[in-house]
Amino acid sequence: MKHIRHWVCMLLVLVMALAVSVPAQATQSEAQSQIDEYQEKQSQLQAELEELKKNKDDAETYLGELEEKANKILDNMDKITGELKKTNEEIIVTKEDLAAAQRDADEQYDALKARIKAIYESGDTNYLEVLLGGGDLKLMLNSMEYASKVNQYDRLLLTRLQKTRDRISAYKTSLEEKRTLQEEQMNKYKSEKEDVELVMAQRQEEIDALGDDIDSLNIDISSLQDKLDAQESAMEQIRNQEAEAEAAAEQMRQAETAKSQKTEEPVVEEPETEAPETEAPETEAPEPEPEPEPDYSYSGQVLSPWAGTVEGPSGKETYYNLDMGGVVSIMRDAGFSESDYPYWVRSDGCKMLGPYIMVAADLSIRPRGSTIATSLGTGLVCDTGSFIYDNPTQLDIAVTW
Repeated sequence: MKHIRHWVCMLLVLVMALAVSVPAQATQSEAQSQIDEYQEKQSQLQAELEELKKNKDDAETYLGELEEKANKILDNMDKITGELKKTNEEIIVTKEDLAAAQRDADEQYDALKARIKAIYESGDTNYLEVLLGGGDLKLMLNSMEYASKVNQYDRLLLTRLQKTRDRISAYKTSLEEKRTLQEEQMNKYKSEKEDVELVMAQRQEEIDALGDDIDSLNIDISSLQDKLDAQESAMEQIRNQEAEAEAAAEQMRQAETAKSQKTEEPVVEEPETEAPETEAPETEAPEPEPEPEPDYSYSGQVLSPWAGTVEGPSGKETYYNLDMGGVVSIMRDAGFSESDYPYWVRSDGCKMLGPYIMVAADLSIRPRGSTIATSLGTGLVCDTGSFIYDNPTQLDIAVTW
C-alpha cells in the first residue's frame, strides 16, 4: 500500500513540474513571436530611414550644384554691372567729347564763313555761288580757276569738318549698341537667377520635408527599440524562470529516484522499511507554527492544482512552483528576519514566510513586503514575474504543486 502511495506521489510531482514548465514555454513562444515582429518592423523602418537619408543627400547635393550655378550667375551679373558702369561713364565722356567736337565744327564753320566773306568781298562770285549751292562743286574743285582761289588751308578745314561729324555719329552709335547688348545680357542673367532661385526654394522645401520624415522615423525606431528591449528583458526573465523550474523538477526527479531505489531494496528489518518516511522532501517539512487563520471573509473559488486560475478577492490568481531560495534571501535583506518570518510549507502546499503566503505581483503597484488578500489567505508580496506585462493586477502564488 505504501509503495502504491509512493508511486502516486511521484507521478503527481512530475505532473506538477510539467504543468509549471508548459505555461513558461507558451509564454516564451509568445514573447519570441513578439520580438520577431518588433525586429521585422524595425528592419522595415530602418530601410525606410536609409532611403530617406539617401534622398535627402541627393537633394542636398543638387542644391549645392544650384547654389554654385547661382553664384556663377551673380559673378556674371557683377561683371556686366561693372561693364555697364564703365560704358555709361564712357558715354558721359563721349558726350563731352561730342560737345567739344561740335564746338570745333562750329569754329571751323565760322572760319569757313569768314573765308567765304573775304572771297565775296574780293568780288569772286563763282566761288560764292558754288558754296551756296548754285554751282557744280566738283567741277569747281577740278578747275584750275577754283584751285587757284581755294588754298590748301581751305580744303583742310572742309575735310576736318566732315570727318569730325562722321566720327561723332559712329562713336555715338557704337556706344549705344554696346549698352543695348550689355542690358540684354543683364536681363538674361536676371531671368536665369530667378529660375535657379525658384528651383532652389523648391529643393529646400523637399529637404525640410525629408528632414521631418527622418525625425519622425527616428522617433518610431526609438519607441520600437524601447518595446524590443522590454520584450527581450521579459524573455530573459521567462528563460530564468524556466531554468529554475527545470532545476526544481530535476531535483524532484532525483529525490524520487533516490526514494525509489531505497524502497526497492530487500527489507531485512522493520526499522529499515520505515526509514524512507523520515527523509521527507521540502513539501512535507513540518510546520513550525499553527496555520494562521485568514483575517478576512472570502467565500469564492479557492486556488488549487485543479483550479489553476481563479478570481480571488484581489483579482486574478495563478500559481508557480520554483526554488524560493533567492526570493527568501531578498526578503531577509529587506528586514524579514528568519526568527520572525521563517520559511516553511503549509499543509496545503502554500510556501510561507512567517504567517503569510508568498506571492508574486507587480512591484510598481504592490510593493515588495506589502500584504494582500488571496483566496488561500493573507499573502506577502515577495516576488514578481513577466505576467505583469499582460495583467499588472494579477497575483502568482508560490506553492509546491
